Amino acid sequence: MTDLAVNGAGDAVLAFLGFNFPADLEVAYRHRPSGAFDIHSYPITDATPFSARVAINAGGSAVVLAQTGLTTLHAVTRTATGGWPTTLEDVENQLQLNSQLAIKIDDAGNALAAFTYRTSAFAIILRTARRPATGGPWIPSEDLSPTTPMEGAGEPEIVANPSGFAALVWKQVPAGSNGLGSIKALYGTTIAGMKGQAEDVSDVLDVDAGGTFGPAAAIGDDGSVVAVWQRMATGEPVWTVASVRSPGAAGTWGPLHSINPSTTPAVSISSDGLGDYAVLVAPSDGTSSPVQLSFYDTAPPILTPAPGGDFDALAHIQTTLTTVATDAWSSVGVPAWTFGDGATGSGLSVTHAYPAGRYGGQVSVTDAAGNVGTAQFSATATQAKATLARARFTATWKRSRVRGTLTISGRAPVAGRYTLNVARGKKRRIHVTIALPAGAFSRVIPLPGTLFPGTHTVTLIPANAFVKRGVRTAALRSPPEGVVDGASFSRTRAGKATRVLSAASSLWARFHLVAIPRGKPLTLTWYRILEGKRMVLRAVSKKPAATVQDSLRVRGVRGVVTAVLTRAGRVIFQQTVTLRQPGEPLPG
Repeated sequence: MTDLAVNGAGDAVLAFLGFNFPADLEVAYRHRPSGAFDIHSYPITDATPFSARVAINAGGSAVVLAQTGLTTLHAVTRTATGGWPTTLEDVENQLQLNSQLAIKIDDAGNALAAFTYRTSAFAIILRTARRPATGGPWIPSEDLSPTTPMEGAGEPEIVANPSGFAALVWKQVPAGSNGLGSIKALYGTTIAGMKGQAEDVSDVLDVDAGGTFGPAAAIGDDGSVVAVWQRMATGEPVWTVASVRSPGAAGTWGPLHSINPSTTPAVSISSDGLGDYAVLVAPSDGTSSPVQLSFYDTAPPILTPAPGGDFDALAHIQTTLTTVATDAWSSVGVPAWTFGDGATGSGLSVTHAYPAGRYGGQVSVTDAAGNVGTAQFSATATQAKATLARARFTATWKRSRVRGTLTISGRAPVAGRYTLNVARGKKRRIHVTIALPAGAFSRVIPLPGTLFPGTHTVTLIPANAFVKRGVRTAALRSPPEGVVDGASFSRTRAGKATRVLSAASSLWARFHLVAIPRGKPLTLTWYRILEGKRMVLRAVSKKPAATVQDSLRVRGVRGVVTAVLTRAGRVIFQQTVTLRQPGEPLPG
């Protein structure tokens, strides 16, 4: 006679009894799957042990209940790491016991036992005993079944969930029914025991039709209970039957469900605690007994939306929401979405664009058993905005022409094409289109040679009209020698710029600087180039200013004249004009 119990962590408790007289009650405990069994013997010197049952909770606390004589009921309890005590605990030693036991222990360590005893009037009566988690003696209950002569309670089964809600299910045999009875139950807790009037689980027709036997039960974490048993009806096969009790002390047992025919007087049931119950039977056809599984599914599908909870979205930009729907026993349908702004969707993956604001949404799905699972989420939609965290010029100069790059970095709210504008004042100097991914980015843009120094406004313009542009300023520093943006030759101080002059008596050279050098003066040098020879015609010193100009008399001068503007020997800019006599053809 052996009983074994294992919890979800792999802790195990085992009890077995010897057949000899005197015999021992043997108990064994293993902590976690990798541990070794801790075996302990309790000698029974005055009787032969009859039966033993064991139970274990999620934390590894275990209890063993054993009838060790005709009137003696013992127990032994231990924790996962506490070891076996040296002596047994007394549960009952005055009644004529009937060797039908049940035991459970909740996660807090409260233990609840059930047993039957026989009276001299041949009534078999059901009682319980409970032991608080804090220890101390076992506390027996009053009689829980009728004491009518020749009427009997049997096959008790206790179930308890981690919170301590418990149910006691048994078979009640009326007097004169030839051992065939109906199913009764009591609901209570492992702390307070079973309370109230016995509840009818099976209907009275079971007794009239033949009877019931083999009750088993399971309880969910919510306190709902499923009882299963086998029903024998005249002229019909034996059927496995089940009933469901709603949670709580005020719960009621629902209608009977016929699961499958079974000729085997044994049935077992277990719960995953989530509302799913599995029933095992092994009907025999005379040659084999295949195991059959049935299940009762009251647990809704589990939905895991992503993003879940409270998430941020971009207004008017498509946001993708996905969900994973799982159900241990039933297939699930297509998830249905309500986004909170009046729009809906369906599918495991949906896209939705929110207006600006805050919205509460929900995704739900129904399984094949009709259970509906839901998950809530909320979205805060704000206007999308491109950001420019940095804009920096890197430049070198040669004769007032710049070479270098503009490096920009920031974040793009959505992937796509963006326009980059670089402007100084009202004039746009750079205008390029770049492709950016969503998220952080960094880009290097080559500079046009005619970009002038100064503070520039860098603007990143999204193609999507619902995305705000990002703006940043960047300073392009001027070189020490300054920067010329325009140079010209003319006959007079305010004359029209030209590159070729004929019959000129004087020549004006004018340079306009957008970046004025500071400190050292400028030098304007005139050169004449004729037949490949270069000759200085004039050199004058000028104060740094926005406009630098000078004149040179060139009557009768032919060839190429060049005006060169320098500072400290470094060429800032130069301008060239070709002089010719009237009627003389242009060179080349």
